[in-house]
Amino acid sequence: NIIEEITDNNPGSKIRISFMGYRDFLEINEARKYYNKEFTENIDEINNFISTLTCSGGGDVPEDIVGALNLAFNMKWESNAKYAILVCDAPCHGRKYHNVTYDRFEHGDPNGITLEDIMKKFYEIGITFYCLEIDSSTEKMFRIMKEVYNDNEKFHIEKLWNSVNQFN
Repeated sequence: NIIEEITDNNPGSKIRISFMGYRDFLEINEARKYYNKEFTENIDEINNFISTLTCSGGGDVPEDIVGALNLAFNMKWESNAKYAILVCDAPCHGRKYHNVTYDRFEHGDPNGITLEDIMKKFYEIGITFYCLEIDSSTEKMFRIMKEVYNDNEKFHIEKLWNSVNQFN
């Protein structure tokens, strides 16, 4: 729906979309997994890719959001208007980012990457960042992300159920 809203409300614009899906560290006896598509103008390709993905697994509530954002930052952000949209139903690892009861990586990303460092990079290259809140488990993480951005024009937290029309 968000992709459709963006393309419908920007006729004549060159729209490039990428996708970064993620799982958690060593989830379900798998190596760390990311499901990504580099930026493309082929909207059908992105939609088809997204339609093949499923959510599963667990072990603890937090997910590898920091690793996924790090990979997303390193994609080819070429246009003047740059937007990132984070949709998540769980916070990243690290006790400072959430109030959930169990976190296998309570000190954060085991590779030492911090959410704050990644968000500073997004801000420095001019990316407008949207976080779509599904439930309250991500509130603390989103508040920290917003503090790092310190720019209400470039950082937005939206309720998922109210958000699709925010992209016109």
